[in-house]
Amino acid sequence: MKKIIVYWLPMPALGMINGIARGAIYGESLGEPLAHQVSALTLMLLLLIYGVIIRGKLNLSSILITLKHGAIWVLLTVLFEFILGLWVFQQPLEEVLYNYNIAEGQWWPFVLLFVFALPFLLKYGSKRRLSND
Repeated sequence: MKKIIVYWLPMPALGMINGIARGAIYGESLGEPLAHQVSALTLMLLLLIYGVIIRGKLNLSSILITLKHGAIWVLLTVLFEFILGLWVFQQPLEEVLYNYNIAEGQWWPFVLLFVFALPFLLKYGSKRRLSND
């Protein structure tokens, strides 16, 4: 369990870097919700690259362990988002929940789905090894 958490820790940092890049580079010119959608895609790409880097260090020996990785990573990500939004940034709950509203063009749920699927992609995504085991 500890190892799963340790390898999750850089993920929020990648998300923050991605958000800063969105604001500094293309957020204003693309407008909303397109900037958030592009940001969701770039974050998924960053997470995939990170996953390929750490793949050999993860214990993905069975489908259940792979499922455990994805579920814990999603749980930690959602907890992080709510703690950051509600307590650190003092956002109202409605504002935090808005990020989950696909009907409004928010793609955050797709990012969470990707985070859940990432261990599966790393284990089963290619017939050849994505990185050295």
